[in-house]
Amino acid sequence: MTRRGIILSDSDDDELQAGDDDLFHPAKITSEKGGKYFVQWEGKDPVTGKPWPQSLVRKEDCTDGLVEAWKEEQEKSKKTCMFYMPTPQHLTMLTVL
Repeated sequence: MTRRGIILSDSDDDELQAGDDDLFHPAKITSEKGGKYFVQWEGKDPVTGKPWPQSLVRKEDCTDGLVEAWKEEQEKSKKTCMFYMPTPQHLTMLTVL
């Protein structure tokens, strides 16, 4: 099965009709590179049973909601990022083990 179309704009959902099974819906943005996002797609390939491969999609082709969710996830990860600095006692315990 090849991808004949993708759903990226919010208005596209309103235009869907029966028989539009060849359209793919984005699940989420997983990363970004330059002016593009890596997009993970909903569903699985019926032949392999594996998730569809991610695609590199131009930023302007992604919905506002998809981009908002990505930016919120980035902000969350900045707030929860913690660094662990071992103390000399921890290093001593590691060498004893």
